Amino acid sequence: MESKNVMIICAWAFLIMLWILSFFGEWDLLWPLILSFIILIFTVSVSYTDDTKSNDTKGSEDIQDLKSKLNAIEKDIKDIKKIIEE
Repeated sequence: MESKNVMIICAWAFLIMLWILSFFGEWDLLWPLILSFIILIFTVSVSYTDDTKSNDTKGSEDIQDLKSKLNAIEKDIKDIKKIIEE
């Protein structure tokens, strides 16, 4: 499970626990209501953030592409060096 999914689940579990405690403890319901909106905004913002895994795979593909280009250039340089020596 991704870490952002775990953060969302933990936030909502905390809010549900707070609502249950407020009902059984006869607390003021203002704070759980305010936290509900905050956690809702948090959930939306976390769910719309980009995944770092997709960026990592793109970066690794770019690195592999650069390595293959460098290997091709190295081979060309060796061929040119051979031609010059002959």
